[in-house]
Amino acid sequence: MNQPFYNFSILNQALRFDFLSVGKKVVPKSILYTKTEISNLYSLALVDVYNDGSSDDICVSNNGDMEKILVTVFQTFSIFFTNYPDSIIAFQGSTPSRTRLYRIAISHELANINKVYNVWGIAGEIYRPFEKDHNYTGFLFSLKTINIG
Repeated sequence: MNQPFYNFSILNQALRFDFLSVGKKVVPKSILYTKTEISNLYSLALVDVYNDGSSDDICVSNNGDMEKILVTVFQTFSIFFTNYPDSIIAFQGSTPSRTRLYRIAISHELANINKVYNVWGIAGEIYRPFEKDHNYTGFLFSLKTINIG
C-alpha cells in the first residue's frame, strides 16, 4: 500500500499505536494488538480515544479519512510482525458493514498483501485462504513464513 497514512507513535512494545485522524475534526485513535488465549494469536482493534482515556471501537467518527486510517492500520502490521514474527493477527469489523469495508480493502490490495502476508477469511468457525467476493466474519494475517492452514 503506497497510499498516504498518518504518522503514529509506537507504544507498549509495539502492541499499541496512537495517531490523530484529521478530517472534519481531529480524532485521537489507537490501534491495539491484544494477546488472546490462543498461543501467538493477537486480536487487533481500532478505537477512538476520548479525553478521559476511555476508548470506543463502535463509534462512527465520519471524519472523511477512512482510507487513510485503513492504510495506517496496515502500516502497523510490519512493525508488529518485526516484534512478533511468529504471531497471527485476527480482526473483524465491529459491525457487518465495517467487516465488509475491510474485505473490500483487502480485496483491492490482495496482490500486494500476498507478497508478504498469508491472508485468511473466517466464515463462522472455518477459516480458509482469502478469496475476493466471499463474505467473511473476520480475517487472519500472518507472515508468509508462518503456515496457519
